[in-house]
Amino acid sequence: MSPPSIGGGRQALTGGEHISHLVETLIGRFFFLKEKFEQWRYKPGTNAPPMHCWCRSCIAPYFDDMEMLGKRAARNPETGKTILVSEDMTYREWEKKYEAPISGKQTERTDSNPISDEPVESKVPSVDSVIDKLNGHTLEQRFFKSDYDAVQKLHAERLAEYEKAQEKASELDLEFIINATEESHKAALKASELRDKALKAMQETEAAIKAARSVYQAQIESKILGENLASGIKLSPEMDIEAMDTVYNVAKMLVKDYNLPMLPGVEYRPGFFKMLGSKAHATYDWNKKKIYLNETFANPAEYVQHRKFVEQQYKDRKASLKEVYENQLKGAEENYKNAEDKGRKAMAQSSINYAKAELTQNRYAVAETIDDTLIHEYGHYLHDTLSYWEKGFHLFGSKSMKSVKINNEYFWNNSLAGKVEAAKVSGYATENPLECFAESFNAFMKGKKLPDSLDKMMREAFEKTGAKIPKNSSGKAWKDGLEADIIKKKNFDELKEYIGKLDNKTVREWYVYHDERIYEKVDKTKSTEEQARQACSLRNNYRTQARDLMADQEARKDLDIKHPNKSFEQLLKDKMRDKKMTREQAIEDIYNTAMKTNATVNAKYGLGDHNG
Repeated sequence: MSPPSIGGGRQALTGGEHISHLVETLIGRFFFLKEKFEQWRYKPGTNAPPMHCWCRSCIAPYFDDMEMLGKRAARNPETGKTILVSEDMTYREWEKKYEAPISGKQTERTDSNPISDEPVESKVPSVDSVIDKLNGHTLEQRFFKSDYDAVQKLHAERLAEYEKAQEKASELDLEFIINATEESHKAALKASELRDKALKAMQETEAAIKAARSVYQAQIESKILGENLASGIKLSPEMDIEAMDTVYNVAKMLVKDYNLPMLPGVEYRPGFFKMLGSKAHATYDWNKKKIYLNETFANPAEYVQHRKFVEQQYKDRKASLKEVYENQLKGAEENYKNAEDKGRKAMAQSSINYAKAELTQNRYAVAETIDDTLIHEYGHYLHDTLSYWEKGFHLFGSKSMKSVKINNEYFWNNSLAGKVEAAKVSGYATENPLECFAESFNAFMKGKKLPDSLDKMMREAFEKTGAKIPKNSSGKAWKDGLEADIIKKKNFDELKEYIGKLDNKTVREWYVYHDERIYEKVDKTKSTEEQARQACSLRNNYRTQARDLMADQEARKDLDIKHPNKSFEQLLKDKMRDKKMTREQAIEDIYNTAMKTNATVNAKYGLGDHNG
């Protein structure tokens, strides 16, 4: 991206020993004063100083014709005096030339354990190496993510060490207050020093994670806007990389795969939820036409565990009230039989439907992952859009959901017949017609069976927008409702009934999806060779399982003959012999290529997007 005509800015800093990770990673990088994409504009605290409290950084102007105009000031670490260096010298170049201490460069030095003072070898990649790897590759690049995972693991260890040191320091502080002896004073001071060291170590990896996420965020945002997947996007370094991936993947699936309207603005904004006192994971604002994401959206793994907990609580509550609703249903049915006029019959019918709705619900919400949560909120946006396409604004699907409008809000009609149908989708769908549509949309996308009236409503919605209707179990069944996008995410053990039944494209999608995620399953604490062995074994397992799923077993036999699985030892021998690699190079190549799939075959099945 070239700088705008009025010029841009460049992060500049005088070389010195005391420099934070956040500043290190940005020295020499450019940002623009005017740019249509927000992530490349001048933003203090993100790509321009001040980057943190007491930040001493500054910026310098930049124009196309300013390259290599002169020198700038730096500090000689030996004399402590100011010197002049080339204006394009980076911090790392200054550091290498003058052999100054490196703050947090774990790959080339030995850290001390913040608790025991014992020197330990730290294998965490430096912030520079993580950022440079990401800047140099596409978002499909898995090697950056492998390093990122290693940094996260080390951060978790350092956080635990800090908490342990903090607890010890507090304990010894209390002993000193009670005993007031010189010995207890020294012990308390020592514990305080160790706590501060642990805190500093923890802050180093925290900064590395945030810096890596910032770069990843910029690439994801640029990709979403560049591919016209959303009208606006604002994520955050507070979000895990997997959460950022989810926003992109869901947007791409909805817009590109299903030809649905592009997403509205999507913004990570926990403050919005705090202002409303809401604990929602995400929400669609019908007035501002924007999807807001809460901090609980930022960590996909924690979200899944939270959803499981909520569902279990819901089931327990429903089980405890089952007898109450059964008795209510019996009483309401008796009242209906004995009703003497239409009014009393209508009231009794409403009570019957209410009890039926409560007894029908078997889950609280359709959502199981953050992917589903974003799809649910998009369902609100789609509902909003379709409703505006009606005459003025008339709630789309109102007839199908049997809803009524009262004071600009939508409710179930008096009979609650719509609530009974909504209950077949989820408990959350029974809240009101708006949630019913969003939950039905989510279930429709996941291949879940819907009541006929709601299935018809969804099909009308897709036809109105010109979108592709997902193949699901309601209506035209296809593999019991498991479309290819759903199948590929299943583990092999979950697909036993489909062994020998899937078409080649679906099998290829399943194989590519799991092969690209091998890095997630490899134990990063093991040696490079052991990681390569694990990756090789996983690759062979996925290949065999994919071939087991093929309906065309004749073609499978041909693949087994022409492209058999090779053991780690066979691959090592072949690479050292045929490619003249050293043993170390061959081991690294086995690991790297285990997560690459054949680009020609991928293109044959329309999967050219994948790393290969």
